[in-house]
Amino acid sequence: MLSKSVEGEMVTKEAETFQLVETTWENWKNMYPGSKVLSTKTGYERDYSRNPYGNYKTSSSLLFSVTPRDERLFEKERVLGIIQNGQAQVYRFNLFTDSIGVLNDHFKESPFVIAGSKPANFMVAYRTKTSNNELKNLHFEPVQDSLPVIMKDQDGSLWNIFGEAVSGPNKGKKLERAEAFIGFSVIPEIPVYSDLNGTQLTTSYRIRGALTIYFNKIQSTL
Repeated sequence: MLSKSVEGEMVTKEAETFQLVETTWENWKNMYPGSKVLSTKTGYERDYSRNPYGNYKTSSSLLFSVTPRDERLFEKERVLGIIQNGQAQVYRFNLFTDSIGVLNDHFKESPFVIAGSKPANFMVAYRTKTSNNELKNLHFEPVQDSLPVIMKDQDGSLWNIFGEAVSGPNKGKKLERAEAFIGFSVIPEIPVYSDLNGTQLTTSYRIRGALTIYFNKIQSTL
């Protein structure tokens, strides 16, 4: 979860990460039609069209038992987490509706923007400042029907799904990504946002049970 080695010769070394976006292959092709994808002709006899995990993603069963259990959400509900100064906060994918939504938020005195869409099947989070602190106090609103552009700032600049300004006075600037792996059993009492108005779910734990965990380091589903 920390993207850091905890054992061996590389202990304390951080792994190099790459920015990805989890979405459908259909949506990705619409945004970036020239993309290349790995071939299924690997030389092995395997049905790559079949999910090897079956219905594991939607079932209540788990491969291992972890405590405590957070009963606010279904064990495998899709969420997005951010970590700031060792503290975590989570946003539900279900807070997004039939259009692109944007939530401007503050966590541990740092500004963030969370954007997503159910139909486009994506969810991303960024710190609302550029990586070299050139911009501060940015505020965003959603942009519809213009993927990969997903939002616009108060200066009129358009920003894409990767946090890059592609037009306007801030063109060429890039926001810091903020997603992280979140384990509810590892970081207890995580605030969970359930809608774009900032409503949080009440904490509810059961000591025996399973794991409430999902992703998101920013992955791609092809």
